Amino acid sequence: MKKNFVVISMVVILISGLVLAQKKSNVSLESRWKTVEQLAEKELPESALKEVDAILAQAQKEKNSVQIIKAMVYKMRFNMEKEPDKAPELIRELENYAQKATDPTEKALLSSMTAELYAQHYQNNQWQINRRTDVVGLVPEDMNEWTRNIYADKIYALLNISLDDADLLKKTNALKFAELLQKGTDSRTLQPTLFEFLAWRKIDVL
Repeated sequence: MKKNFVVISMVVILISGLVLAQKKSNVSLESRWKTVEQLAEKELPESALKEVDAILAQAQKEKNSVQIIKAMVYKMRFNMEKEPDKAPELIRELENYAQKATDPTEKALLSSMTAELYAQHYQNNQWQINRRTDVVGLVPEDMNEWTRNIYADKIYALLNISLDDADLLKKTNALKFAELLQKGTDSRTLQPTLFEFLAWRKIDVL
């Protein structure tokens, strides 16, 4: 009798664990993002980062590319807050992801976002960067050795890539990436297509 009780107890514990795991895996991405924002407001980047990692894993499992991109951007944000020196590595990571993108519209948006990150990194470190003599003919592997002209060339190249497939971008509603865009009250009127939105971003970044 005692042996049967032990077996039953173990089964109950196992089933309970499986149920809890299933419930945890079924947490909606929307609910997870609310948790991320709450943790960010409480200035708990470590905890927020763990939740973003969970979102990224779930989005990859669901093959939700928009959520994958959003999670990568947030991951960069929290990592940069912790370790600003990691910025070059994180920017390269996003650029590599953009290069591998198979959806032309995603590739366009990611290229624009990467260009903006390079521009921000340059602005944050321009005093030091501008003291370096321009390097022509090669691009050092280490971004810490890049000169002003290299940053300019990289930013221009990525912004041009973002508008490469103009015909497709003009047919793509910008709201396809609504969760990734900063929307204003006039955004649908002034930038209804992805081409117009990215063209505006190009001007803004430059």
